[in-house]
Amino acid sequence: MRDELGRSNGLGKPEALVEHIYKYESLSAALARSTEGSDADCEAIGDFFEFLAGILVIYGNTEALGLLFKTVRYNGFPSMGEIDNDALLNWGKKGDKPIDSKYWFVCHAEMNAIMNKNQHDIRDCAIYTTLFPCHECAKLILQAGITHVYYASDSHHDTDSARASRRMLRLAHVHCERFIPPSSSLRAFVVELISIFIRRGLLGSFERVGFDGVKLIGYPTVRPAFSFVTAASSGVRAFSAAADTKVVLPRDSNQALGIGKFAVEFLDGKIGGDIDPAVYRRVEMFHTDSVMCGISALAMHTNAPTLLRSEALEEYRDPRGAKVFGSSEKVKAEKAIAANSSAVREWDSNGTVFGYNAGNPKHQAGEFGHNDFYPVVVAAAQKTGEVDGKKALKAMILVDEIRGRLCEVFSLKTYKIDHVVHGAIASAAVYGALMGATPEQIEAAIGMFVVHYIPWRGIRAGKQLSDSKGASAAISTEAAILCMQRAMNGFMGPRDVFRNPEAIFRYFEPQQDGQCPFDIELSHSGSDFAVMGMHFKLGLYEHQSAGALQGMIDLLINVHKLVMEEVKWIDWYRCTVGRFVDVRNNPELMKDPSKIKNINVVAYEPAFGIIGDPAKRNPTTRQSADHSMVFIISRLLANAVNRGVIPSTNEEAWTSWMLSPRDYGYDALNDRQTRGLMEKISFAHGGPEYDTRYPDGIPTTVEITADDGKKYSSGLVMYPSGHARNTTADLNAILQFKHKMLGSIALEDDDCEKLIKKLVHMDKLSAGEMQDVYDFDYSKLQRNDPIDG
Repeated sequence: MRDELGRSNGLGKPEALVEHIYKYESLSAALARSTEGSDADCEAIGDFFEFLAGILVIYGNTEALGLLFKTVRYNGFPSMGEIDNDALLNWGKKGDKPIDSKYWFVCHAEMNAIMNKNQHDIRDCAIYTTLFPCHECAKLILQAGITHVYYASDSHHDTDSARASRRMLRLAHVHCERFIPPSSSLRAFVVELISIFIRRGLLGSFERVGFDGVKLIGYPTVRPAFSFVTAASSGVRAFSAAADTKVVLPRDSNQALGIGKFAVEFLDGKIGGDIDPAVYRRVEMFHTDSVMCGISALAMHTNAPTLLRSEALEEYRDPRGAKVFGSSEKVKAEKAIAANSSAVREWDSNGTVFGYNAGNPKHQAGEFGHNDFYPVVVAAAQKTGEVDGKKALKAMILVDEIRGRLCEVFSLKTYKIDHVVHGAIASAAVYGALMGATPEQIEAAIGMFVVHYIPWRGIRAGKQLSDSKGASAAISTEAAILCMQRAMNGFMGPRDVFRNPEAIFRYFEPQQDGQCPFDIELSHSGSDFAVMGMHFKLGLYEHQSAGALQGMIDLLINVHKLVMEEVKWIDWYRCTVGRFVDVRNNPELMKDPSKIKNINVVAYEPAFGIIGDPAKRNPTTRQSADHSMVFIISRLLANAVNRGVIPSTNEEAWTSWMLSPRDYGYDALNDRQTRGLMEKISFAHGGPEYDTRYPDGIPTTVEITADDGKKYSSGLVMYPSGHARNTTADLNAILQFKHKMLGSIALEDDDCEKLIKKLVHMDKLSAGEMQDVYDFDYSKLQRNDPIDG
């Protein structure tokens, strides 16, 4: 390592190293931001890697480590013996001809590192480089047998060279990760780095390996690009992690700042250039679903959405703000978000996340969450006037990614905290990134929200739920947006809140200092986004009822044939072989439900304890009825009986019997037939055999016993229609029906079709057209009696 005058430093003692670290504080700003490939930024990262290499290259009699770094090199010209190639060849980027610039002569740092290795074999090693390797360097990496690639910047991500490189490296199963320093202070980072190496046994202690043997290496010139090769098992990944499609925010890093950096870079296009089109399509469907839920809630004069919308229009007009549903007037952005999110959430019929990552056992905390937060993105788009439909969809993907991954690692319900916290954190980050906030400002906003505005599940206590349950996401998100606005105005919220021992994460799950309870994985490319694991509700019902609804449908239409000999995983089933028959053998049962003696639902925890709660057997309000499995199942069965004809397909059954908002109105709540069926329902806890299958699926069985003793069973349901892992239902057909059903409550057919068309093709909307994405003539809303009386 050379000092400011280019002289070798020759550090030998820890004290000297610490003093030297102070001199490199100026690099922290460059390290804290994502580089765009500028010479200054890349040179700073090159300095950093050189400094890192200097710390870690161990000389002397430390055979247990071997030589940790096999080779360290930078961009440069080919070796020409004693000729000073730097002096004779042009380092310029431009020239009248290609031969007058550096590009035909320079060897990339990866090539130099591989060709100038200090041992014969570097197979199964890792290469660290400032820029993601080009296609030519990728060939050399593969030929050398290198298995891990770590890079600091992917600024050339969208070039053909980078695409070719990624394709080759993926086909060869080379592990690619983006390097993100966890600390904005280089000094703090190096201290973290050394402590990690000590903890992992790579250094043991400075004294044991002989710190006097650490030699900081200097080079004639520090070039913008820099690479070194090391043993793949060295453990350097401990302090940063980013796969070629993911970024990992380790538990011993500042995750609030990491979320801020990720949000800014993702929406700026520095990462996330290869998102599968299916991801865009899915979030477009969820957004459409949420809007149709929202406008129908307003059309039926539900209390909280109507009140919050009126409040925004009457008291918070702002020509630089955003729009509420069905208005051309702008209001304060946070008020538009509160009104629209409240409407979206009111029916409890929009999408759901279960907090389950099938590919990662450590990311299966099982926290709930719903797709209530898309109005945040639309509000930011309308406020800035610079966000088109495609970018808005990308931002919605990001909202779902952040909140969905948090649901995988921290169960709020376990500690009686409402699930909207994760969505509010995501909302602050995405709104801030769209509005031009810095990662540090986003960090401050997240900290501010977590320490000031945590909503408890007291909003859900009692038999009859209030407006607070439906409006929880809206109120919390309004608070999160205010936090973000204040942070952008200079308010300094608590930093590093995930590792704060007095904040909820470490308070409820204590950890050693410097750590929070979990890592956070965030996808930026490919198809493995959290939204792809979220579930649609095919009507109005609490999501844990989906298995029972599908079970009832399967039982009634004979889609699922019960062959009891094939059911091996529950012993008591074997005792009933031959006693269960298909309901179609007894069609009189559906013509005369009085012949039904009992309907038993075998369910899992938490469904058994929540919506099967005896306290919810007699709901008297809509908000409690849609969380009562007794009511939900009885209402579907009543619809089936009243329709008179059992459909022949699953899709026909869902659309014929779909539960609509009117199934939870005053008349439905007091319907004698529905109430009669409710008295016949019992619940059984399936025990560990069921519990262990949630939240992967929604394990449920529905059994009907007739008054003549015959039994009818759905068999086990795991993945009901609408579930992310259901592969049999025609989801598009059912959703189209749902959207038209909800839309018809609010709008005439032509207006409804026009709105749906705009929403399902939002990726085609310009920034100007996004201003009107929620516009419709509110005065033309269908005249409905208030659903709640």
